[in-house]
Amino acid sequence: AWLAETAPVGDWSGIVGRTDRPVWVATLDDVVVGYLELVVHGDVAEVRQVFVEAEARELGLGDALLGTAIDAARRTGCSRLEGSALPGDRLTKNLYERAGVVARKIVLSTDL
Repeated sequence: AWLAETAPVGDWSGIVGRTDRPVWVATLDDVVVGYLELVVHGDVAEVRQVFVEAEARELGLGDALLGTAIDAARRTGCSRLEGSALPGDRLTKNLYERAGVVARKIVLSTDL
């Protein structure tokens, strides 16, 4: 469902290095195993994408990526951080909840 609603990034060169849309990566032995993309809309920072390879989970890399994004959002003057998780995605929900991010709205939909 997420893939159907989210356009692929395609060319990352226009994203990497931007202050309004920073991307951080997590590495193990110089291999990228995760990333987080943050989009800043005024005073709201939105975690657009966060991912850690299954084999690299449970090492604290997602927590480190999210913590870095939260710190950066605060430094840029953002007053709120938002993110999303698909229904049933307990790992992503747990990641956000460990950082103090809680659900404030659940959107339900159906194809017509």
